[in-house]
Formats: sequence, C-alpha cells, structure tokens
Amino acid sequence: MLDPCCITRHPPAPLVEVIGSDRAWAGRLADAVGALAGGATVLALSPDRRVVRFAGKASWREAGGEAAIAEAGGRSVEVGHAWQPFAIEGAGARALLERGIELDLDPRHFAVGHAAATLCARVPVLLFADGAEAYTLFVATSYADWLAGWLETAAKAVRSSAPSQSTECLEHGS
Repeated sequence: MLDPCCITRHPPAPLVEVIGSDRAWAGRLADAVGALAGGATVLALSPDRRVVRFAGKASWREAGGEAAIAEAGGRSVEVGHAWQPFAIEGAGARALLERGIELDLDPRHFAVGHAAATLCARVPVLLFADGAEAYTLFVATSYADWLAGWLETAAKAVRSSAPSQSTECLEHGS
C-alpha cells in the first residue's frame, strides 16, 4: 500500500530573491521578473521583495536574469543555498501540513501553483503547492534538521490515523 505522506529532503534548489522599490515594481520590474520566470513560481514576501523558484539555476543565468533585473530598477540575489527544500507528497500530505500550518490548504483556497510565506511548527517557511497532493516546503537550513524531525513525527500521526499503516518515509534526495 502507498504511504499516505512521503517526505523527501532534497538538496538546495534554485531560489532568487528580487528586491526593488515600490516604484520599480509598479514599473518595469514586475514585467522583467514575469518574463524571466516563465513557468517559475513568484512569491511576494513584502511590497518590495519577491522570491522566484526556478527549474534550474542555469535558466536564470542563461536568460540574463541579473542584468535584466538591474536594468528594470531592482537587484537579485541567489538564496537557494540558504533554504532546505522538503517534498511532501501523498494522500496525507495536506493533513500532515495542517498539523503545523495555520493556512487553509483546501485546494479551493490554496490551489496548485499557489505559494505562501508562513510558519510550520512555529518555524518560518516558504510553501509551494506543486500538485493536488504534493507540496514543497522550504525552511532555513539552520532549522532543517529540527523540522525534519517534526515532519516525521507529524507523518507518523497521519499514518496511524490512515486506514492502512506503512513504514517511515523520510528520504534524502540526491
């Protein structure tokens, strides 16, 4: 039987923080980020800061991202090394996350493609809805080991309430 919630710890992923003034975002900066992102997810952290999750760092560099952002009045910093991604998948993924996140994760309110900066078990995280039963949770690397333990404990509780129990599934991606 499939695991109702599988947690996979992945190596750092491409994330770029883009910073610009209100004036820059109201002008060409939003268009520049949108053109560069093309399929990536853009998460607004504040009126002047966005985090962009790309499929690969090469796409950002090859597209001349840094230069395009600077030309549009902003600046960009690659921050992927500072965030540890966890993939949380399976029929119990939402139930697991709802144990530590106070967002309404119902797909009618937090649909595939949505993203949020929030807290999970009182730790700041970036949450991305990747599929109907798939999420990516980014946590600061300094909290990664602690949150991995919390996620596995929460997963055990979800598994024990599922119709059929399965083995633990905290994996490390390559």
